[in-house]
Amino acid sequence: MSGRKRRVFPDAFKREAVDRVLTSGLPIGRVAAELGLHETQLRRWMRWFAEPGTGLARRPATQAPTPSPADLAAENARLKRELLRAEMERDVLKKRMARPVCKLDFKAGVRTVCVNVSGMSALWPPPRWRSARPDPHKR
Repeated sequence: MSGRKRRVFPDAFKREAVDRVLTSGLPIGRVAAELGLHETQLRRWMRWFAEPGTGLARRPATQAPTPSPADLAAENARLKRELLRAEMERDVLKKRMARPVCKLDFKAGVRTVCVNVSGMSALWPPPRWRSARPDPHKR
């Protein structure tokens, strides 16, 4: 394999690089670029050589207080009521949208022209096709 030769760094260099990250306040990526290292290599050295508790400041692990069982039951009941109301509203809208919207068209005579939700028009009430139109295949 004719690749690059693996570089070996002394422990003193590694410790100085870790100290530089901890004391300078610069991002690890910038310090690694200045030293000619890959960022992941410097992060690995941080894990090896940094003392516990001296690492980079992380966000505190905050956990929301656990709600009481009574609060959970009240919220569950509220959500069930809200779901029931939404389902009823949906059903009303479904029934309303299923009916065609009809407008009188005097050119059509007694029948009216209806437009359904998709925008297609049709005669209402629908004609009885057998009596309204003769079957072209029947002789």
